[in-house]
Amino acid sequence: MIVTKIILIRLDIYDCINLYTNPNNLKQIIVQNYSNRCIKGFYLLSVDKIISASECIINQDSDPNFGAISVIVKITAKIYSRGEIINGCKVINRDKHHILICATNDTSIMLVSTPELASIKDGQIIPVRAISAKYGIGLDRIAVSAVPFLPNKISVIFKVSDAGSDDKKLLSEMLERIEGEELRRDELKKSHEKAWNTFNQLLYVYKTAQSPPDGVLLLDLKKIGQLDAKIKYLSRDPRIDLSTPYVYGYTSENFPADAKVYETEKMGNVILILLEDYYAHLNMIHEMIDTYSTEELILNHKNLWQIFVKNKI
Repeated sequence: MIVTKIILIRLDIYDCINLYTNPNNLKQIIVQNYSNRCIKGFYLLSVDKIISASECIINQDSDPNFGAISVIVKITAKIYSRGEIINGCKVINRDKHHILICATNDTSIMLVSTPELASIKDGQIIPVRAISAKYGIGLDRIAVSAVPFLPNKISVIFKVSDAGSDDKKLLSEMLERIEGEELRRDELKKSHEKAWNTFNQLLYVYKTAQSPPDGVLLLDLKKIGQLDAKIKYLSRDPRIDLSTPYVYGYTSENFPADAKVYETEKMGNVILILLEDYYAHLNMIHEMIDTYSTEELILNHKNLWQIFVKNKI
């Protein structure tokens, strides 16, 4: 997940006079020291703005050959939350304990191989689902513990209350992000129609298209305002084509036997969660198209596609 944060950084400055010769010097020092590295529980991608900075205090404990300065800075950073999907993970090694070591440009990933991954070989590229992440200060990679990614078969259902959103700005920002992904989707459907349809189908859990069960309404998530009072629960059920902004609206508790039900969430929070799921699915397809971008790569990963097919219901 890409986030913006405001953080406090303490810098040791070894050329205090030169620091003030150019107003951009302070930003450049932060970029050189921390860009594409872990800091304060994040992986820093860019330094966007210096908000404020203290005076440079010359060291008085020993030789006065450097100073210290505290800076409040706005950054763009990457973090991985539990369950987040990481694409483009190259398998580096499978050890004798069946631990797979994978890597991307900014992560080192460890996952336990499962029977489904028995055919995966060194050099192949797979998606994984993050379990935890550690951000060692100054390191150029995030250390991720993960499990193999397979499309989720279980319905996650949210009970909704009448309360509105706690943060309309968050909903607005998410809708803007989704609009960008939808534009990209429309472009890819024109330029890479076969790839789009193939990956979208691979990520669909069912072998054939499913219809909503009796008593369940198919609703456009982006058009939900005040819900009909009959709608008590919402779900991005795996029976839906998740590359569309649709959700199931339940009027009763006629849920699948293995469903996970989360009780009494505020409407705004539920909408935000469901929009995030829609965004993540679109992004997943986009990243798969980017990752497996040649016919050779697609052919070299037939075993991976077969894993997805065998996972279908």
